[in-house]
Amino acid sequence: MRLQRVLVMCVVLCVCLPFSAVADEQAYNMTGRLGIGANLSLSGGMGLSGRYWINDTIAVEGIFNFTSIDVDAEGDTGDSQYFVLAGRGMYNMLDYGNIHGCVGAGLAFGSMEASGNDENFFGIEGFFQVEYMLNEYFAVSGQTGLSYINADDVSILSFGTPSFVGMFGFHMYL
Repeated sequence: MRLQRVLVMCVVLCVCLPFSAVADEQAYNMTGRLGIGANLSLSGGMGLSGRYWINDTIAVEGIFNFTSIDVDAEGDTGDSQYFVLAGRGMYNMLDYGNIHGCVGAGLAFGSMEASGNDENFFGIEGFFQVEYMLNEYFAVSGQTGLSYINADDVSILSFGTPSFVGMFGFHMYL
């Protein structure tokens, strides 16, 4: 399953990178720009993302993730699925040419089904993200932060994005 996610990300990058051409060093006006892309966690989860820059310093982002896993925690064949819907706000505190350094916060709601056991969860995160604009239309990013997740049976405080060590992403800007 993890190999499939890596292959999907490689295919997406192979399709998108030719559009990025060569990275340049100029600053871009992000006001009113919409970015469509994906975020990939280091644990293998991938979510679709839509990011809108209200002005050059403030952006809002929505993330939708649905993952189906056929292996349980012991490595046995099982059936697990989870779905996450998240909303985030970002403040661009560092704007150096084509690099944006943002801090932000977000809320996530979701549900997970593992071996017939349903769990609903709620998460809060604070994060730091660096976005590198390869050109006017294509950007790559990486982020880390602190998150708190409250599920039906357990609460988790973790370094990284919800349940993960970090996240990488890309966006095509319209």
